[in-house]
Amino acid sequence: MEETEKKQDEVEISLVELVEELKRCWRAVVAVTVVCGAAAAVYAYATLAPVYYVYDARLQLPLNTGAWQVNTCIEILKNDLGSVPGFVSVWQAKKSSVLILSFRGLEDSELKVQAEEYLPKAKAKVDDFLLGQQWADFERSTLKEIQRDMADLGTSGEPKVVTRLADLQAIVATKSARTNLFPPARIIMPPTPRRIEPSFNLGNNVMVAGLGGLILGCGYYIICYVYKKMARV
Repeated sequence: MEETEKKQDEVEISLVELVEELKRCWRAVVAVTVVCGAAAAVYAYATLAPVYYVYDARLQLPLNTGAWQVNTCIEILKNDLGSVPGFVSVWQAKKSSVLILSFRGLEDSELKVQAEEYLPKAKAKVDDFLLGQQWADFERSTLKEIQRDMADLGTSGEPKVVTRLADLQAIVATKSARTNLFPPARIIMPPTPRRIEPSFNLGNNVMVAGLGGLILGCGYYIICYVYKKMARV
């Protein structure tokens, strides 16, 4: 009695019947596959980003600029992101004292104008920071030398030290003199922006979507076949 009930609960699936069922519904399976592939192509075209231009200008910092000073300059310029048209990022070129300021836009001529307008301002900000830091370092090192001279010469050499300090202050009293003493940053501009075309692989998109449609169509009719078998038991 129990064996009879188990046989009634079991569903026998014949691969031959299953293949015949898929053959009978092949038009619908192909239609689902084609629709999925076409939908993937339409979606890819609809969401394709437009062609844009990138302009990477460079700001050459003095060769003696320290790593923390370079990072501080980057942070100073990052404050302008979002407020300067076209200015999207700034970073340090690998193992160098060069800052790369990247501009992005849809028009190449307009993008270059935006870069030309902002770069002198960026240079001025960097120069002001570096000049202050270099001058502070210079003052500290000079003060140490003067203190050492005073210790070596004693009180008899104090007039010479005072005279030397006065001469030094006169040399670097003005900003122009300091600029000559400490080299400023230098702007390096490429001739033209680079044209960027977004990558688009239509073949792969359609193939993956078509494969998904094929699996979906076959799966649907396989489930229908199994359901019919179960209903007959």
